[in-house]
Amino acid sequence: MRTHKGEASRKYGAYRDRDGFSERALFVIDADGIIRWSYLSDVGQNPGADGVLAALEELTRLPHVAQDATIDAPETGRLE
Repeated sequence: MRTHKGEASRKYGAYRDRDGFSERALFVIDADGIIRWSYLSDVGQNPGADGVLAALEELTRLPHVAQDATIDAPETGRLE
């Protein structure tokens, strides 16, 4: 499947129209397609994997995450 340049990142609010490219963005999306954690960093900053790993670990600890749940992840983003 072919997409237009920036189509996916536009849907997630991470595309920089004026520059023609995407921000550095990380997302944890559950099996139902719900974004449970997201982090948007400056283009010049490497966000690393710590936040994603913490979010995934937190999700595995919870027996069920309600669709409207918001759980803070350490210093790098949050589970939504």
